[in-house]
Amino acid sequence: MYDLFAVCLIGITLNNIYYDNRTYLQVQVQNVNNFAFYNGLVTQIKLMPELTPTSQLALVGDADALVHNSDKNFGRNEIRGAIRLLNVYSRRDYIIRHIGFDIPILQRSDPAQLQLEADPRVQAMPVYPYHGSIQAIDSVIVVKFSNKTTD
Repeated sequence: MYDLFAVCLIGITLNNIYYDNRTYLQVQVQNVNNFAFYNGLVTQIKLMPELTPTSQLALVGDADALVHNSDKNFGRNEIRGAIRLLNVYSRRDYIIRHIGFDIPILQRSDPAQLQLEADPRVQAMPVYPYHGSIQAIDSVIVVKFSNKTTD
């Protein structure tokens, strides 16, 4: 009886070690890719002559297609969707806390953000990373990631 219990504990321990390491590695890979992506983006914004101490930032659309998706490298894993958590759910906090760019970022529900998304100038912008995808419109730095938005 105790032998079966010991074998089960060893199996569970080995499985957890493998799974935990794999999960933490996937999250680390996703974090490194997101850091590189958003660090490059922030560098481009900081180089804009239109950036002032009172500037705001509007991120229009989804960045999912622009950032490496770590799910592709890790096969079957329960941490699926790490890309969405870091790109849509918390990208505002990610830019401020991890990149260190403390700029007011408009929320998806802000009237100013909704007005910008409907603005013909924003709709005519190319999608990031192409030239013209980062513009200053009415004292707001606008970055257009895609033509679709996440509610």
